[in-house]
Amino acid sequence: MVSLRFQGLGAPIVQMTPNPSLRALRDDEVDTAYEFQLQACAWLKRKGVRQWLSPKPRAVYDARQERGENHGLYMDDRLAATMALSFEVHPYWREEIGAEPRWWLHTLVVAPGFRGRRVGEEAVSAAVALIRSRGAGDLFLDCGTDGVLPAYYGRLGFDVLAQKDITYPSGNTYPITLMRKVTDPRLAGRPAIPLAADRLGLDPLRRFSDRVEDYVRYRPSYPPEVILFLGERMGLDGKSAVADVGAGTGIFTRMLLQTGAKVFAVEPNDAMRAAAEAEFRENPNFTGVAGSAEATGLPDCSVTLITCAQAFHWFDPIKTRREFLRILRPGGGCALIWNTPTENDSDFSIGFRRIKEEFGTDFQRVRLLNFERTGGFESFFGPGNWKKQTFTNSQALDLRGLKGRMLSSSYAPKEGHPRHGAMIAALEELFGRFNSDGVVRLNYETEVFFGRPA
Repeated sequence: MVSLRFQGLGAPIVQMTPNPSLRALRDDEVDTAYEFQLQACAWLKRKGVRQWLSPKPRAVYDARQERGENHGLYMDDRLAATMALSFEVHPYWREEIGAEPRWWLHTLVVAPGFRGRRVGEEAVSAAVALIRSRGAGDLFLDCGTDGVLPAYYGRLGFDVLAQKDITYPSGNTYPITLMRKVTDPRLAGRPAIPLAADRLGLDPLRRFSDRVEDYVRYRPSYPPEVILFLGERMGLDGKSAVADVGAGTGIFTRMLLQTGAKVFAVEPNDAMRAAAEAEFRENPNFTGVAGSAEATGLPDCSVTLITCAQAFHWFDPIKTRREFLRILRPGGGCALIWNTPTENDSDFSIGFRRIKEEFGTDFQRVRLLNFERTGGFESFFGPGNWKKQTFTNSQALDLRGLKGRMLSSSYAPKEGHPRHGAMIAALEELFGRFNSDGVVRLNYETEVFFGRPA
C-alpha cells in the first residue's frame, strides 16, 4: 500500500481551501484520477523525493473503483485530490492490529492544479471526518519507511505503530511503517463498528436494479414462525401499522400483509419497489413508499413496528436510528431480520460458499457488514435494549434455481462479466455432484434482532 502526496511536503498544516467535500469517485472520473497518480509519480521523481515512485497498476485502480473504494476531494465542484478508503482485514498486519476489519487510507494524490494549497491535509481531515461520523475510532495506513511519508503523516497526527520488512507477491521486500490516526479516543483500539454500506461502495440503489427478476423468483422467504414470534413479542397483529424498510420486492412485506396489518413498504430502488407495487396494488393495506431508511418520508409517530428484512446492513446506522425514533410511536419496536446461509453444514454448502468467494466481485466486503460481531446492535437499540431469536429455514432448488439464487446476489457477476461463464460452470459441476432427484438444498439460519430503541 502506497500513499502519495506531491505538494508542500514540509509545509505546516493550515485550513485554507474552499468548500471541501469528499465522495466516492464516479466511473467517468477514473481516467482523470489515474492520470493524477501518473503525474504525481513523475513530479516526485523530478523533485528527487525519496519514496516509492511506481504508480499502482491500472487493474488495481479499477478493482478499487468496482468496490467503491476510490474517493475524491472536491473543492468548488472541482476534483482536487484522490485517495482510496477501504474497510478490510489487512493481510500483512494481523499480528499488530488483529483480524478485525479496519479503515485504511491508500494512495493519496493531489491534483496538479491544486498544488501548494494544503489540499493533502484537507483530504486527510475529510477522510477522518467521514469514518468518525460512522463510529470508527481509528484510521490506518502503511507506507515505505525509507521516505518522507512517515514524518509527513506524523505531522497530521498519525502515530507509528510498527515497522517491519514485508515481502510482496512480486517477490520484492521493502521496509514498511504501519501508522494510525485516532479519530475518536473513546473508540480507539476497538474494531470498527457498523458503517454505511454506501461508504464501502455497496450502494443498493444501483446494485439490485438489474437483478429484480432473479430476486423475486429465487430469493428465499422467511419461516412463518417469525411472524408468530413478532406477534408474541412485538405485538404484531391486524391493528398494527408497520414500516417495512428496505422492503425490496416485497418478500417480507407479503408475510406482514397476511396478518392484516397496514404496511408501508419503504424502498429507494425504483425497480424493486415497482415489483412490490405490481404484486400488492390491489391490497388496501399496502402502501409503497419511495424512501430510504435514513429518510423514510413517513410522518412522525406513525408506525408501531419497523421491520428490516435482509436490508439493515445497507443502511447508515446513525441516521437510520434517528429516523426510526422519529417515526415510531411511543413503545414501538423494531425487528432486524436476516436469512444467513449455514455455510459449513454440508459438503454442498461449503462448495457453494467457495464459489461465492472465488467468483463474487465483492463477496468478502459484503460479509464484513456484521453488526452483531462489531457491537452495532448495542449502538443502534441502546445498551441492553435488544435480544436475538433464531429459526431454521431452507430452500430446495433445481439447477435453474441454483443459478438464479446466485445471480440474485449483488456480488454475483452478471452475464458479460469476465467471471460469469466460469462461475456458471462451477455451479453446474457442484449441482451435478450433490443434487438428489434433481434438487439441492440451501439451509439458512434466520436471525431476528429485536427491541425497542431508546
